[in-house]
Amino acid sequence: MDYRDLFKERLTLLRKEKKLTQTELAAHMGVSKTIINKYEKGHASPSYEMLWKLSSYFDVSVDYLIGKSNSFNGDPVLNEQISEFQKIFDSMTDEQKEKAIKMLRIISD
Repeated sequence: MDYRDLFKERLTLLRKEKKLTQTELAAHMGVSKTIINKYEKGHASPSYEMLWKLSSYFDVSVDYLIGKSNSFNGDPVLNEQISEFQKIFDSMTDEQKEKAIKMLRIISD
């Protein structure tokens, strides 16, 4: 998967998590809905300035938006921890994954 694929997936996900339409996000960014649509379809890439605006708006790092990091905030310690969790989680069975999620929910309450 290339950077454009990751960017379009992450932008779409972030927009939907905030329950925004493309038109609403475009208004927040000061661009047309067509631009947001092109970003989400991978038909256009944002400028550096737009990457900064999007990262600020969604409170994520530019590295996260472009797929260089899986951490929202670009914190190297957090990246390492997330990577470790991901490795462990990926090696689990579906049943173990369900149990781990339940345990994390209990611990975080």
